[in-house]
Amino acid sequence: MLYRLVIARELVGGIAPDGRAAAERLGEAMADNRRDEISGVMLIHAGWLVQMIEGARVDVDRALRRMQTDGQGELHILGDRPVIHRRAAEPMRMCALAPHEVEMALAGRAPNTLDATELERLLCGEVRRRAAA
Repeated sequence: MLYRLVIARELVGGIAPDGRAAAERLGEAMADNRRDEISGVMLIHAGWLVQMIEGARVDVDRALRRMQTDGQGELHILGDRPVIHRRAAEPMRMCALAPHEVEMALAGRAPNTLDATELERLLCGEVRRRAAA
């Protein structure tokens, strides 16, 4: 059975929310996830890292333990549920939304205040486009 976790954390310490830090984190996550057969999507925006990971329970729990001990900030587990199929096909990829699209979707809210379904849609690029006022 597959499980899907949605996690948010405010970044602290040695990682800055810039492109280089995102690329480094993405590379590490891809190597670990390939080995553990985990798929996922991540987003770094305004000092927050938001991730959706999917895989077998034992593998998802292993990934969660790695995240809990990496010193990059407190984890907020916003969703943890069994699923029938994966939404993410790759070991880890960056969310494809442009920063202004993410900003519009968040509407000034911190990611840890959204529910897991909203964050899944955001991470998978399925945000509702708002009409320009």
